Amino acid sequence: MGHADPQIEQALQPYWMPFTPNKEFKSEPKMFARAEGMYFYTPDGQKVIDASAGLLDKVPGARGHAAQKMLFDAGLNLKSTGDALIMAPPSIAERSHIDEIIGKVRDVLSKL
Repeated sequence: MGHADPQIEQALQPYWMPFTPNKEFKSEPKMFARAEGMYFYTPDGQKVIDASAGLLDKVPGARGHAAQKMLFDAGLNLKSTGDALIMAPPSIAERSHIDEIIGKVRDVLSKL
C-alpha cells in the first residue's frame, strides 16, 4: 500500500484521522499541484473544475453577483442567477419606470 511518489507518501505519513477514509486517501490521494482561474490541476496535468468557487472573481456567477450588489446599492432589486439578471417589473408600470430600471442596469453593466 502507498503512493507511487515517495515524497507524497512521506508527507502524508504523520496524519492520522480516525473514523475517516484516511487509509484509502493515503493509498490514492487526491492532490492538486496548482490552480488557475476556476480550475485545479493534478500533478499529472489533469484539469479539474472548481465548482466551489462561486463567489470569487473570474468564475461563472461572479459578475452577476457583483451586478446585483451594485444595482441594489443604486436602488434596484434584481435577482442574479449565475451571470444572468432576472427582472420582473410590476404589472402596472409607466414607461418612465421601465426607462429608469433599464438606465440603472445599463449603467451598472458598463462598469463591470
